[in-house]
Amino acid sequence: MWVDRPGEGESIQGILLERTEEAGEFDSPLYKLRRTDDYEDETNRDGEVAGPVVLMWSNGSIDRTITHNNITPGDEVLLEGTGTYTTDIDGEDQECVNYEVFVN
Repeated sequence: MWVDRPGEGESIQGILLERTEEAGEFDSPLYKLRRTDDYEDETNRDGEVAGPVVLMWSNGSIDRTITHNNITPGDEVLLEGTGTYTTDIDGEDQECVNYEVFVN
């Protein structure tokens, strides 16, 4: 199942299962996460949160934070959209989201 990156004021939390540095047509970072937000009541036999596994396209800003902080598969992360900014992409102004990345 695919999920979108969080918008402003939104977040996604999960255990990083896999990080692909360059995937798809645009060589974008791709994350495979086991969701832990809103799934506290769903656990496996070992008592671990058993939320759904999702795929999410990342961006350079999030990926640089992930790699700079040595976040690796098995770490639980929270990605939070903390604001927006406008930038010129291919001659057009586009609204983008700022992200903060937290590790548990």
